[in-house]
Amino acid sequence: MNWRKVRFYHWAVWIFLFLPVFLYLSAPPELASVGGRFGGGGLIPLWSTLSQVTGLLALTALSLSFVLSSRFKPLELRLGGLDKMYRLHHRLGITAFVLIILHPLLFAIRFIPERWGHFVSFWGPFHRDLSMNIAVFAFWLFIILILLTLIRKFPYNWWKQTHRLMGLVLVGAAWHMLTIPETPGRPVAHWSNATLHYYLLIMVIAGVTAYLYKWIWIPLVREKYRYQITGINRMPSGIMTVQMNPTGKPMSYQPGQFAFARFEQNNLSDEQHPFTICSPPGIETTNMTVKVLGDFTKKLYENLEEGTRVRLEGPYGQFNYREGSRRQLWLAGGIGVTPFVCWLHDMRIKKLSDIEVDFYYCVHNREETIYQSEIEKWSRELPGVRFHLVCTGEEGRLKADRIAWDENNPPEVYLCGPVQFIRDLRAQLNRRGIREGMIHYEEFEFR
Repeated sequence: MNWRKVRFYHWAVWIFLFLPVFLYLSAPPELASVGGRFGGGGLIPLWSTLSQVTGLLALTALSLSFVLSSRFKPLELRLGGLDKMYRLHHRLGITAFVLIILHPLLFAIRFIPERWGHFVSFWGPFHRDLSMNIAVFAFWLFIILILLTLIRKFPYNWWKQTHRLMGLVLVGAAWHMLTIPETPGRPVAHWSNATLHYYLLIMVIAGVTAYLYKWIWIPLVREKYRYQITGINRMPSGIMTVQMNPTGKPMSYQPGQFAFARFEQNNLSDEQHPFTICSPPGIETTNMTVKVLGDFTKKLYENLEEGTRVRLEGPYGQFNYREGSRRQLWLAGGIGVTPFVCWLHDMRIKKLSDIEVDFYYCVHNREETIYQSEIEKWSRELPGVRFHLVCTGEEGRLKADRIAWDENNPPEVYLCGPVQFIRDLRAQLNRRGIREGMIHYEEFEFR
């Protein structure tokens, strides 16, 4: 994964977001007489210009956030992995949230202070124009859905179902854009600017297509890998290993990738969840490790049965030690050890001895470890691997300054674990001189 290319594609997304502002501000005078920056009598007041700009940005941000939530494989490859693609989706969602609030606020502020009644009624479905009333419903639906996203205690499966309603927000916003008429004192930026109009139309079509791809195409077509559970190993720490064999064509994947699994069992929810594949490619049995982190994984841990059929969608992830340099540093926190277990197993099968690895596995205490015996055994078989178990309850948290490496030849770093674990160590590694392009990480937080 080329870090510079990934950065380029991330910047490209933000350029797509702000391009409508450039098209709006660069409209030639002959296109700006009504729908551009100027009205018939001169310069439109500042509130109207800002309302136009925030409206353009809000619709574009919303459309792009749909595209980035689609799990479209070519985008995942270019944006550095699904976790980074989703994080960018979250940022655009918050950006759209702010802009969607500002857009009507900047328009309605003209009613203050003389017409407070108009200001208050403006936020309700009391307009003569249907497109305005549809925009009001879309506005309040969006506010509610974003607030549910920010409430961390809101059950994940309920959140996921309500999140599907975001499609109505995009359709409502698009309807508002395409049908709102121009009136004296209320120009519409894109009607007299064909380039801007078609750009917004393309963004909306892309957003709606992404929505249909995620909620219709993926369940019907991309969940094509069928497996059946052949073994379950439950550990007392709330972790279990699930073994499954394909009942049809097996899924091809790289070491350390993950897939979305849907378990077809009556007393389990029908929702998808991502799990790392712990077994190396090329063997018949596929292993996934599950840790109890919420309601779904708790029920899965308590109720999953052998013989249950599983539908897999994937694989996803750009977390791959094979693309790294000869000297590597692996840092795992808790359940984040799973991709590294797969890597070690893969190295052992391929008898790779030319990669030097310092592997740090961080847990609170020894009772929380998983695969420890396998890791120690495989590390002894691989001469370039040095394994370090860090029990934070005894030694304190792992700090970058406790790790030794050649300052003139720093290793390539791979991080996986809780979000705060990754962020803390990334900052410490940066301070010790390891540039961001040498640090690879994967976060398992898709909400």
